[in-house]
Amino acid sequence: MKNKFIINGKIFTKKYISGVQRFTLEIIRELDNIIDKDEIEICVPKCAKNIPNYKNLKIVKYSRLREIPWEQIAFPYYVAKNKGISINLGNVSPWINPGIVCIHDVNCIRNPKNFQKRMVIWYRFLFKRAMKKAIKIITVSDFCKREMLDCYNINENKIVVINNSWEHFSRIKVDDSIFSRYPQLKKEKFFFSIGTLTKHKNLEWVLKIAKENPKYYFVISGFVNIQKFKNELDLESPPNVIYLGYLSDEQVKAIYKKTTALLFPSLYEGFGLPPIEALSAGAKVVVADIECMHEIFEDTVLYINPYQYNIDLDKLLNQETARPEKILNKYSWRNSAQKLLNLIREEDNKIYEDNN
Repeated sequence: MKNKFIINGKIFTKKYISGVQRFTLEIIRELDNIIDKDEIEICVPKCAKNIPNYKNLKIVKYSRLREIPWEQIAFPYYVAKNKGISINLGNVSPWINPGIVCIHDVNCIRNPKNFQKRMVIWYRFLFKRAMKKAIKIITVSDFCKREMLDCYNINENKIVVINNSWEHFSRIKVDDSIFSRYPQLKKEKFFFSIGTLTKHKNLEWVLKIAKENPKYYFVISGFVNIQKFKNELDLESPPNVIYLGYLSDEQVKAIYKKTTALLFPSLYEGFGLPPIEALSAGAKVVVADIECMHEIFEDTVLYINPYQYNIDLDKLLNQETARPEKILNKYSWRNSAQKLLNLIREEDNKIYEDNN
């Protein structure tokens, strides 16, 4: 390459993996397989641990700063010092010269009441700057692209859609230990939900459905502070609801293989990784009837009104869906990484031509 492209490696300081971080890790993993030796760098904080042994990506550890100070001061300073262009795959980018930025959704812009005020202010600030100054904006679905065009005065050609995928889940082994801790979770006798306290995840729907269906258990996993969850919803938690807290990928896969269905009543999504992971593990999937879910999953999942609670789950599950391969064959981490690499090389040529 004629210019130096440097990936923001703050992700390697994270203990837990969210959907946004999964995208970053898998794209980097596949990039490493298709680029030339040292064609692209990853700059990581000195505190970063568990960095994979990449064969082609060049790893540079830089600065003892952490988190926001590293991302907003140390990382852009390193990029500028090396006359590089930053690649930021996890929503957040440096205010100075944001480079190429992946914004996974604009939920906090569309629905600010669902988030902490300081988070909304921070993302408004960074997103507005990225839309104006970034070389390219990446997002994960056509729905997200339309949302960005509606929220910001930006040329649609500046936004490129690069999808999530699911193949990482095929590498994960099953850990059945969760069932020895909860022997009441029999095969196809419980529903599973995974999410956080944020309102758009709509776990309130799960509690209300659980109350109407006492013959089933309803299992909730994720970063859920149980008492805070109950207090915020002001709802009594039915006795057939079990909170598992954070689970490993191996435990989640074990649950997907035994659950009656994954319940994913989220009111706003940019893509939806849990449903596609669940499909890849052979689970039935129930999602909210929202625009993004139709784009990504078409007729391979079951749809519910996320504001309706008198749903006959048995009748719903008897409805036919298309085989999951219809969707699984549509997405690929390798194809997504190749699309990003094509974008990088195109921008590399444009910058070179503009400077000569």
